[in-house]
Amino acid sequence: MALGMLALCFACYAAARGMQEAYAVFLLPLQGEFGWSRAQVSSVYSFTFFIVGVAGPVTGVLSDRWGPVRSMLLGIVLAIAAAALASRAGELWQFYLTIGIMMGVAGSCVGFVPMTALLSRWFRARLNTALAVAFSASGAGILILSPTAQMLIDWGGWRMAYAALAGGMAVLIPLFVTF
Repeated sequence: MALGMLALCFACYAAARGMQEAYAVFLLPLQGEFGWSRAQVSSVYSFTFFIVGVAGPVTGVLSDRWGPVRSMLLGIVLAIAAAALASRAGELWQFYLTIGIMMGVAGSCVGFVPMTALLSRWFRARLNTALAVAFSASGAGILILSPTAQMLIDWGGWRMAYAALAGGMAVLIPLFVTF
């Protein structure tokens, strides 16, 4: 069961961080379609990580109140909703809402606070190793999702790519039933 929990943390963190970082491959298609400046489009990315930090204390309270597994489930649901709604966006403020706020809160709900709380319950003697494995998911998620997003954009456009990535993340939801 402990290894299953570690695998859940890894998969969720890989998905959340991968989606946050995959925004970089959407910059040029968004800039091209909407005519926004590079500064306007890339500011959404910065705003996402500002929100991750601001949402940290709220995530801590939610994790204490609901438990870290429910906090992580909320994060995955928010990430799915953010990507799905971003696929329909047409204004810069909509990207601030979906990718900035929703994806930022999602990243916080799946991030350090709930994962550390959760894994500390399952790994006493090897907590540092478990945390290192879980947090290495950041690199794995970026390595997988950024090229995948680019291939999807090349194949069907940025809107289809966001919709497909939302659908791909939805496969994580049934994993929460076992915990």
